[in-house]
Amino acid sequence: PLIGRNIDAAIMHFMRDAISCAVEEQCRRALAALPASASFVAHVRDVVREFTEASPTLAAVAERLRVSTRTLQRRLAREGTTLHDLIDGERRARAEELIEDGAALKEAAFRVGYADPSALARARRRWLKT
Repeated sequence: PLIGRNIDAAIMHFMRDAISCAVEEQCRRALAALPASASFVAHVRDVVREFTEASPTLAAVAERLRVSTRTLQRRLAREGTTLHDLIDGERRARAEELIEDGAALKEAAFRVGYADPSALARARRRWLKT
């Protein structure tokens, strides 16, 4: 019985090491496949872009990224930005693209999440200052 237990323990130890090595190798491959610019901010921008007709809330973005709202805020702060800044940048890009493509200010305002065209006009003046 003692020999049998030792063999079982040795097999379990070997299996644990083999599984650990396999998982570690898969993680290395997955990380290597990521683009070099795959920063957290880039991931957040991608999520913000998914909300095409409205501005996402902090909770909605955090949920999509599977992190807490506090973790989302902390990680963005570590990279020198906020969710508001990222949303504003995406709104700006989408609004300018719509306007360049001939959309009326009212339509562009609505499509990027502003309640009325005057809010978009104020934002555009603010964007020009930066």
